[in-house]
Amino acid sequence: MKKFLIFVFVVLLGIGGYIGGKKIYSNIKENKRIEEAKKGWYLEVITDEGLFVREDHDRKSNNVKDKDGNNLKLKKGEIYKITDYYVPKEGSFYWYQIELKDGSYNWVANTKTGGYIKDYNGTLDVATPTLKYNDTAKSSPKLQSNDCYKALDIDHITTDHLIIWDDRDDWKITWVVYHEVVPSEFKDQYWIEWTVTDGSGKSASKVQKIVFEKRPDEDKVTDWFKRKK
Repeated sequence: MKKFLIFVFVVLLGIGGYIGGKKIYSNIKENKRIEEAKKGWYLEVITDEGLFVREDHDRKSNNVKDKDGNNLKLKKGEIYKITDYYVPKEGSFYWYQIELKDGSYNWVANTKTGGYIKDYNGTLDVATPTLKYNDTAKSSPKLQSNDCYKALDIDHITTDHLIIWDDRDDWKITWVVYHEVVPSEFKDQYWIEWTVTDGSGKSASKVQKIVFEKRPDEDKVTDWFKRKK
């Protein structure tokens, strides 16, 4: 009986050692893969919901399957080497081809607001910047609504109600204030056009009404009818 118990203990010890060793080897292999990926252009999954992988750069493309036959879903924090990219002329997504853990190459999509992934070390400026209003700023006295911004005067305009995203950090925000006289109402009206431009020259713009407590000097505004549509 004693010999049998010793035998069982040795077997269990061997199985535990095998499983532990396999896990250690797997961790070493994964760490090495991440280390190699970070030497070049790579991405990190940032969405809490995870990210499905497609066979092609198309939302209608087949999902890639995992070893159990389920749709492969990348987890938040996972890192992958980028090998190619694709930006459709239309749509709200752009695509990265990545090298998966098994060495295959497939595609993942990112929203044009950058909600799914973040890429690093890229020399290519893939995305067009996006510009939108921060809904939480509506309670601010500066922002009456998405269509009306309030400022003390033209020298106290801020961008704290804007949300700007791009895949690079070299974007710049500029604005122009336009003056319009509304003939039917015999009153002045002002508009502000916000423009965000990235390092490669791609840009996005939004226009909203602006109300000043102090009327701006005419040399600091532009005639609305001279605005390029």
